[in-house]
Amino acid sequence: MGNEMETKNESIKRSASTDSIHSELSRSPIQPSPTQRFSCVSSIFLSFIYLPVVLAVLALLLAWPTVYVGWFGDDVWHRFAHLDTPKAEETLPKEMRMSGLMSMYSFWDRNPERNRRLIDLGIFPWWFDEETNACLWRPLTAAFSLMDYRLWPNTSELLHVHSLVWYAALVILASLFYRKIMGMGWAAGLAALLFAVFHINAIPISFLANRHTILGAFFGVLVLWMHDHWRKRNQVKWHILALTALLLSLLSSESGVVTFAYLLSYSLFIDSGSIKTRVVTLIPTLILILIWRFIYVSLGYGISGLELYVDPANGFFQFLYAVVTRTPILLLGVLAVPPPDIYILLSPAAIHIYALFAFVCLIMIGWLVYPYWKHCQIAKYWLFSALLSVIPLCAAFPSARNMMFSAFGAAGFIAQIVYNAKNTESPFAYSIRRRKYARTVICIFVFLHLLCGPIVLNQHAKLLKYIQYGMDRLCSIDLPDAEIEQHDLILVNLPVPPCFLIPYRLINHQSVPDRILTPTYSLDPVAYERFDEKTMVVRPQNGFAQPHVPVPEEKNPIYAHISIHHALNYVERLGWNQKEIRSGEMKVRLSGVTIAITELTSDNRPAAATFLFDVSLDDSKLTWLQWNKRDWRYEKFTPPPIGQSVTLY
Repeated sequence: MGNEMETKNESIKRSASTDSIHSELSRSPIQPSPTQRFSCVSSIFLSFIYLPVVLAVLALLLAWPTVYVGWFGDDVWHRFAHLDTPKAEETLPKEMRMSGLMSMYSFWDRNPERNRRLIDLGIFPWWFDEETNACLWRPLTAAFSLMDYRLWPNTSELLHVHSLVWYAALVILASLFYRKIMGMGWAAGLAALLFAVFHINAIPISFLANRHTILGAFFGVLVLWMHDHWRKRNQVKWHILALTALLLSLLSSESGVVTFAYLLSYSLFIDSGSIKTRVVTLIPTLILILIWRFIYVSLGYGISGLELYVDPANGFFQFLYAVVTRTPILLLGVLAVPPPDIYILLSPAAIHIYALFAFVCLIMIGWLVYPYWKHCQIAKYWLFSALLSVIPLCAAFPSARNMMFSAFGAAGFIAQIVYNAKNTESPFAYSIRRRKYARTVICIFVFLHLLCGPIVLNQHAKLLKYIQYGMDRLCSIDLPDAEIEQHDLILVNLPVPPCFLIPYRLINHQSVPDRILTPTYSLDPVAYERFDEKTMVVRPQNGFAQPHVPVPEEKNPIYAHISIHHALNYVERLGWNQKEIRSGEMKVRLSGVTIAITELTSDNRPAAATFLFDVSLDDSKLTWLQWNKRDWRYEKFTPPPIGQSVTLY
């Protein structure tokens, strides 16, 4: 009986799709206008039976430039983790690198020996709090990455192709699910097209380390497909397969929990069973997610001590605050523009203003298009799925890198309201002006996504190349190999931490020092005062760990609240042990140097740090390098004479 009903529904959907196209043609005059021609051709194309494959090929072509991005960001660390050379093993033993199924995404793991070595190498700052934890459990993603690094460790292009294959598979699967929910008509085709070229997807497919997002979304959509099959055919095997796919999604990425948002919306708006039955269908899914979370935490995985991340288990009220401020930004970013990544460039006041602005925009958009989703269960399903899906993502700072699964729901919602707006036989009875404004907003949505999406997908690799150039410059040291390997490097005036310098140089078979020390990194001026033969006092103009406030001394209010300074200040505050930041209480002993906080600012932040070296500051064992912010290169730096200071800008 269930199969007959499903077959009947599918035939009705296909018939409705065909009838709509024929009715469009029949209403056209003998010589249709260009708009009518375009509408008819678009409808036929978007209803093409092999459209999922066509869109997968289109997505591959648009994203193909990412194949040549190379190792970028965390990819450098993953490549270094699987580097089998004597120098790499001598610099950092393999067990301390991010290698293996269980540790590929373990950035900070509270291992004192490992942390101390990473501080000596300059990868972690000297003030790093060893209680900071950032370990993520993604064993399935790690398994595929390990396969890559064993098959072709030196060919990044093939690893990127692997990621694109998963993306193409996701596009095909998403297209099939759109048709399963929305029918075989052009509405499902438009949703699939929007998702295939969604600008949000550019970041996950560009970074090898972000492949977990693609895998999590792929298995998540597979869960939805099987769940729908189970509810319509009432065959238990599909429920078991859906739970299996959910487990694979969770083992691929934490974003797999977003699947529950779609299942909850499905039970509210799509499922035809009784309320009790709908609730019961969600219980096994919820139990599986809770078991996964329990194992996740029991194994020591999670994030704590990082300002930009909030773990609901460790700070529930902080998470609620994050939901209030971040949800509008994420939802506006996935439905329209700008991308949510702008968040990290904003001051606290600007974040609150932008969150309020995003909320108002969403309310206005929702009100304008309300006639086209009020009575449509499918539109409600996509809308509430997209809304609920961003809530778990509020645990991290807003960014497009984790929002691929949310884009899946947003594309479905936009396509469905386009269909409802175009359907002249729609029962929505509202004023002509209201419908005109609503259709204008809908056209803007579609225009933004279909125009900007392909451009961003295709050109994002060029942006990464510019950023890659900056990384190349920061890791390029124009010194003889012998001087680098036999000396300790002291890097001053850096704008960012040199966390990629060691792994980057090793994977490129360049010489590396045994130790690197960066007294501080900031865009602000820093004074270096020599106290005696072995002692240097470092005093940043605005102190260490600058608070999240408008940029000091910036006269332009826009630049004071929207600036790269805010992003860099997040990094500068990374890992500070707040309990020990009291004058004389925070002392750090590293190889060859002892560091102490000796002065505090008026708001109890470190104002100055004293560096007592084991040897003279002029000793030949120490190589001092200054970063030239204008020419983007390292230059020799000479410590000032005793009793004098020098300020670097």
